[in-house]
Amino acid sequence: MSQILDYKCPNCSSPLLFQPGTQSLKCSSCGTEMDAAAFTALDEALKTGDAAADYGTYRGAALDEVNQQHCNSCGGELITDGTAIVTECPYCGNTAIITQRVKGALKPDYVIPFKIEGDAAKSTLRDFYKKKPLLPKHFKTDSQIDKLTGVYVPFWLYDCDTDSQGVYDATRTRSWTSGNTRYTETSHYLATRRGELSFDKLPVDASEKMDDAAMEAIEPYNYQDMAPFSTAYLTGHLADRQDVDFAKCKPRIDERVNKSVDDSLRGTVRGYNSVRRRSLNVRVTKHNISYAMLPVWLLNTKWKNKNYPFTMNGQTGKMTGRLPVDKKKAFFIFLPIFALLAALSIALTLVFDDGSFSLPLVLGICIAVSAAIPAIVIAVMAAKMKTKPSRRLSKVYERNFRLTRQSDVFLYKTVSRQQIQSSSSPTRRR
Repeated sequence: MSQILDYKCPNCSSPLLFQPGTQSLKCSSCGTEMDAAAFTALDEALKTGDAAADYGTYRGAALDEVNQQHCNSCGGELITDGTAIVTECPYCGNTAIITQRVKGALKPDYVIPFKIEGDAAKSTLRDFYKKKPLLPKHFKTDSQIDKLTGVYVPFWLYDCDTDSQGVYDATRTRSWTSGNTRYTETSHYLATRRGELSFDKLPVDASEKMDDAAMEAIEPYNYQDMAPFSTAYLTGHLADRQDVDFAKCKPRIDERVNKSVDDSLRGTVRGYNSVRRRSLNVRVTKHNISYAMLPVWLLNTKWKNKNYPFTMNGQTGKMTGRLPVDKKKAFFIFLPIFALLAALSIALTLVFDDGSFSLPLVLGICIAVSAAIPAIVIAVMAAKMKTKPSRRLSKVYERNFRLTRQSDVFLYKTVSRQQIQSSSSPTRRR
């Protein structure tokens, strides 16, 4: 069996490409459409090969630094790195799927097909850029936006059941006043909570090339669109196989699981003024790991020797990115606002000046205020350039939380005193 797989139209032998938002492949020449499910027989053949290995190691043979293949259409040489599953022939444009990297133990379990097609993704990006007046013009050019690339990114999906215990220091306070003294009584409690919580397909990207925070920022994916893996969905887009084993991803998974468990247990400690975690013990009772390909639109823009990545969820359209501020644009926005405000304030000062105040001082204040207002406007615009949210909790992947034990034990009380100053001040003698 050839290590290169491509999908050809049965009518004209032109490439068949998957159409985002559908379940079909379409001929790039004559328009013939075929259901992606019709190609399941080809994918069945990929199940043979190396026996499935533990997910804690790379599934299959070691990664090659460079791999040499030949295009089935024109015979041209295809040179890829060791992770590329799908590549495009530089000579004829034919999509080539390297089957050796999705065969046997290397075959993904699931795929979520692209739902947002290329023109829609570019249009969304253009609309997004229009709302960024401080963005350098270079980012908005068609030649740059056309570099937006659809990539299937490898992810590990983690299912697990947990049995966890959290211990929390909690306080309840009450206050009262007696004379000129305010008293605050604080009651200290030890709150213990134990509960069971399951997680369903908690994702973590398995690609060294991808920024972990960016991949988490475009979550969640809608698993209702998830399908058994088929190479037919990969046509028309790029794809990489996993090159980070699950063992290396486990600390990131553990962090998200622990954070979510803590949040669920802490949420049951109610009726207190403050709650602080003392300890958390998370025990995984059952787990399962699967391997999936998820759709991502990527664009990396270089400006002033720095890279600015943009990422979009290829299913939902959720975006994240890091954008620079064009200082020249900021200056030309600042200057006319400042000039108008300064001229107006100075003119009004000169018209209404009656000699009551120092004229240089008043003019200085006018100029300072005139500069502060556009500076605030620029600062607000610059703040909107930061589109990268913090890492997400894993609430969307949680299932069946059940509190199995709880106890609240009173420990001790403390009382603090604070002198209250009289509101009336002593009358001064004249």
